[in-house]
Amino acid sequence: MSNDPSINLTIVFGTTTKLLSRLIRWVTRSRASHATIGLEIGGVPLILEATTGGVRIIPRAKWQLSHILVAEFKPKVDLSNGLHDALTHIGDAYHLPPSATPRAPTGVWV
Repeated sequence: MSNDPSINLTIVFGTTTKLLSRLIRWVTRSRASHATIGLEIGGVPLILEATTGGVRIIPRAKWQLSHILVAEFKPKVDLSNGLHDALTHIGDAYHLPPSATPRAPTGVWV
């Protein structure tokens, strides 16, 4: 993939009312608890996200039924290589490596 202007790619920050989202927002002192990739395929707005069930693409309208949009940004740099890598993980289980220890940041993210 090259820097194709026909690819409508955004970085989407969102949250939910679920306990885990509230805990993430409290620890990070942020309005958002999750970041996803917004894109369109065939004119259909989609969300690419990593969930406890794995990496998936779902229609944005379905995502909006259970998520609250906090902020959305259109990148000014070419992210097509990163998008390609992300798309290769659809269906993969989402997990942290054993050495990863979640740490609370000291600043506000969003």
